[in-house]
Amino acid sequence: MSERAYLIRELPDGSVEYTYLHDGRLDHAGPILQQSYSRPTKAARLIALGWLSSLGHKTGPGPGPGMPLSSFAGHPYAVKERVAYAYHR
Repeated sequence: MSERAYLIRELPDGSVEYTYLHDGRLDHAGPILQQSYSRPTKAARLIALGWLSSLGHKTGPGPGPGMPLSSFAGHPYAVKERVAYAYHR
């Protein structure tokens, strides 16, 4: 089972941008966010991916556009390189 979460980033003007994370279990997502996305540029890159199925230490590279999530989820690159993947990838 998964726990849904929103990843939210405050912008300099006080507004926010966010994305949905399907597998937002704190014991899984918390360490990854602290280790890999504590810098504003990296957090922005993660949020720019759009709605996320699962969080990984990298935002890419990954399969090309249009690859179905079912293909990417079990893709050896995603598993080996611990890539975050979005629903639209």
